[in-house]
Amino acid sequence: MRALLSVRLFGHFQLFRDGQSVALGRRKSEALLAYLILHPGPQQRERIAAQFWGGSSDEDARRSLRVILADLRKSLGEDLLVGERDTIAIERALIADIDTDSFSALAQLPQARTDEELAGALNLYRDDLLRTLDDDWLRHPRAALREAMQGAALCLLERLRAGGNYKDAIAQARALLRLDPANESAHQHLIFCLAASGQRDAAVQQFANCSEAMQEHLGVAPGAATLALYEGIVKQHARAPAARLGNLPRPMTSFVGRDDELNAIQTLLTQTRGLTLLGSGGSGKTRLAIQAADEVAHLYAGGVWWVDLSALGDARQVVPALAHVLGVHESGAASLLQLTAAFIGAQHMLIVLDNCEHLRDACAACVEHLLLQCPALTVLATSREALLVNEEVKWQVPPMPVPGAGADFATLRENDALRLFAERARPVQADFVLDTGNAAQIASICRRLEGIPLAIELAATQLGQFDPGAIDAGLTQALAMAGAALRGTMEWSFELLNRAEQTLFRRLSVFTGGCTLAAATVVAGGFAEPQAALGARADDDAAALAALPVSGELATALLLEGLVRKSLVQLRRGEAGLRYAMLDTLHAFAVEKQAAAADGAALRQAHHAFFLALAERCEPALWGSGQAQAMAALDQDSDNLHAAIDGAQGACSAHQALRLGTALCRYWLLSCDFSMSMARLERLVQPQDPECAPLRALAYYWICDFGYRCNRGEQAAAAAQTSLHMFEQLGDLAGQARALRGLGMAACLAGQFDAAASACERGLQMCHALGDARGIANIATLGGEITRWQQRYPESRSYNEQALAIYRQLGDARAAAISVLNLGLLSVAHDDPRQGAAQLLEAGAVMLEVGERHHLTYVFDGLGYACQRQQRLDEAARLYGALHAYCAATKYALFGPDGPIHEARLQALRAAMPAERFELAWQAGAALSEHEAARYALAFSLD
Repeated sequence: MRALLSVRLFGHFQLFRDGQSVALGRRKSEALLAYLILHPGPQQRERIAAQFWGGSSDEDARRSLRVILADLRKSLGEDLLVGERDTIAIERALIADIDTDSFSALAQLPQARTDEELAGALNLYRDDLLRTLDDDWLRHPRAALREAMQGAALCLLERLRAGGNYKDAIAQARALLRLDPANESAHQHLIFCLAASGQRDAAVQQFANCSEAMQEHLGVAPGAATLALYEGIVKQHARAPAARLGNLPRPMTSFVGRDDELNAIQTLLTQTRGLTLLGSGGSGKTRLAIQAADEVAHLYAGGVWWVDLSALGDARQVVPALAHVLGVHESGAASLLQLTAAFIGAQHMLIVLDNCEHLRDACAACVEHLLLQCPALTVLATSREALLVNEEVKWQVPPMPVPGAGADFATLRENDALRLFAERARPVQADFVLDTGNAAQIASICRRLEGIPLAIELAATQLGQFDPGAIDAGLTQALAMAGAALRGTMEWSFELLNRAEQTLFRRLSVFTGGCTLAAATVVAGGFAEPQAALGARADDDAAALAALPVSGELATALLLEGLVRKSLVQLRRGEAGLRYAMLDTLHAFAVEKQAAAADGAALRQAHHAFFLALAERCEPALWGSGQAQAMAALDQDSDNLHAAIDGAQGACSAHQALRLGTALCRYWLLSCDFSMSMARLERLVQPQDPECAPLRALAYYWICDFGYRCNRGEQAAAAAQTSLHMFEQLGDLAGQARALRGLGMAACLAGQFDAAASACERGLQMCHALGDARGIANIATLGGEITRWQQRYPESRSYNEQALAIYRQLGDARAAAISVLNLGLLSVAHDDPRQGAAQLLEAGAVMLEVGERHHLTYVFDGLGYACQRQQRLDEAARLYGALHAYCAATKYALFGPDGPIHEARLQALRAAMPAERFELAWQAGAALSEHEAARYALAFSLD
């Protein structure tokens, strides 16, 4: 029997017969054999001759081909090569194994492959295809195989990282970088996983390695996502983005089975732009959506964005929730939905809307508008009911298949429902294995629970307390009483909790979007503060003893740990740390249990009080150098903060509700959440309780401020007048001065600068009479803007210098930087562009340090105008393009009249330059990311 050949084409050429290496006489023989293997079927001899010996005459090329073919026949046998007079081919049946073929079979459609298959494919890829050869015909197959390798490697990396397997992910990323040193995605994953596993210094060094490799191999610097990841690690900033675009949650439990369902969902996502996963509570539609979105994430250059709607109680919150996830802020007169559609634009993006059923109409309207306006957008929704929008494909999530009675052990062992039970049982019984002794009983449990994933998980967590037979018996009784598999399982699981666990479980239902351990301790645990001691020992000498070293937080953590083990509560790793949350089905069950308890009103009051304290504690920091940290603390609990306001009626007094609303106004301002903030405040100011009068007056001032920022001049002016009238009735001069500042802002928006100046002058007189230094500085800052818009430059300079001196005396670096910025704008516009540019750069550096991102728009605008005045037109166009990029990325904008002033300058610049030259310079700036634009501006020089 003829011995079969094995061929290795990755790296350098290798040939084996019966396990023994076979050497061919010529390099061209190896190259030709490889060519025929990689090009199956008959190949034209003339074409091969020209391909391999293109520099020779036709006759010499044909002669050389004949020599090589003879060499191959001599070395490997006459029957290896077949063909007609003009063609030649390899007899593939004589080759047992070709590494490139095996690799291609395993690497095809990587998202549909198992981890083992992907790892096997990558093990075959020792190096690039025939890397020692430099023939032209190799370029295409070499590139195709390299692309397949990168796709398989990145897919495996995504899975390892998603599962928290950082050790293997680090090894895999390094293996990929050995083959492709400039692969930025691999660098991103390696940086992230090193940091996530505690190797911060190694992560920082890896960024340096990335920069060096990309410069050496590609001649470019790392992109915005890599830079942001690095900056987040260096600053240990809670808001640093992940290495890939998107915010998919990272479940802390493994995904089990459901390969057919995943394949079906992934296929549908390539065929439709609107897919809704339908299923009852506990069917696993959310987990399926996460896994499916994670596995196709690499297909969406615009990212995969997750929006959890379960915590929302108001249809008006759907669009703001989506906008918040995407980083879209209100600006100008356009609606937030229009701004969101404009932001998405033509980006190839996947948005996942989870738990749509209770807000179905609002979700449908939002999805329909976005799909119409955004041609490359895909929406994946989960809901108990279809959204009923155009282009929607409805896909029913099936229960897990359960084995029939009498199935053999081999069948039971491979069944997904039993595998899920086993996977969730191990955390509570570490030595648990599915074997012939327990498989039939566990199969009975899964059949009784109708293959509902959540019910199976809840049952599995009882294994530490009961054996499979007892679980089966307990479920039999519970289901007989409840009549439904999931309901019965939840009831049974709840009854098995001790009294403290039951109390904590039902009380956790007061939170929306989860909670921190501290919040759970104070609100649901009932402790005065997280570190409150449980009590002292009752010994005779108790007075001499300190309290036990057990705090309320520790006691609550132990109870939560038990609820997590029983799958009644989920432990999630958020951007700002660990949080405790519930699946929506369990949350609804907990709400029901809490409704029957007597402590509901007290619980809601405790929830409101905790988040009022959080807001009031963070509010002062939002004005200074702690802005970024305070924003992160409020961001992670934004759902709870808004729920505390929206559900305040009956939970607390109108006064307490207004306290929370006004404490959050600065947060809403920095979040650019203008319209929704106005709506909330307008609702909160309705009660006429005399106790609320000071807070109502303050709320009307903020309504004016928000109205000014979203170009609602009439509403802003009316709110300012109301605020002023109320502060006058209260005899509050400081409040009147603040309201006069609001009147000045509203008058500016209407172009009534004289009226604005008059309001500011009255406000200044009041602040001077009160000795209110900060009030003087705040109004002087607005006076400086008004006089600048009027081109009364000396007066504007006087106002800003007065404000700067006060802010520096108060130690307010952020406010002082804004004054320096304003002085720089004056210098640029009036007398000395070079000095103005230096002041702008000084201010911008401080703003970047303290997290004041909004006013950076003026750094771009001022530097651009400085260049424009200096006739450095290309640089002006680039800076204006960078301003455009920064505003598009952050959704910030120039205030009031500065927008039209900028547009006039831009049109003048466009008219002064050849169209092609302007467009080239503008696009160079507009192509920058937010971070690249900021770096470019702050590295600028007029020298």
